[in-house]
Amino acid sequence: MDTSKEYVLMCEKAEELQNLWKPAAWDYCYCYANDFEGTPGVIVLSGYETDMGIYGHSLNFKKYECKAKHIWLPKQDQLQEMMVKDVEFNVYEIYSEIDDWLSEITGDSYAYIHYDKIPYSSKEQILLAFVMNETFNKQWNDAEWITITH
Repeated sequence: MDTSKEYVLMCEKAEELQNLWKPAAWDYCYCYANDFEGTPGVIVLSGYETDMGIYGHSLNFKKYECKAKHIWLPKQDQLQEMMVKDVEFNVYEIYSEIDDWLSEITGDSYAYIHYDKIPYSSKEQILLAFVMNETFNKQWNDAEWITITH
């Protein structure tokens, strides 16, 4: 799971994606006011009601915590679910589309082999950029998501 500063920034700036977030057990998020440790950082929302914060904020997060203080960091499986366009989920087709998209943005038809040309450093970053491109017509410019004009 990517918890890098770059991925946190990409997720924070993906406002459309953040608006879709419905906090659930075991979600990763960046917490600006981490009550347990007293410092900001990446936490996991606990699936246990009474763990005293040991496993992260409890499910009471939904009731008592301000969502605005947290940035959802979607995992690979959550991003893949966003890419499913119909009931017949075909992983090969999705990753084939991602390969085509990577070739397009890098100008290299073998971008999946020449990974040094890919402008992202993790699978989560690639999947997030793909979802933002396909769903919201936005592209990451190292600081924010910009609308793509054709």
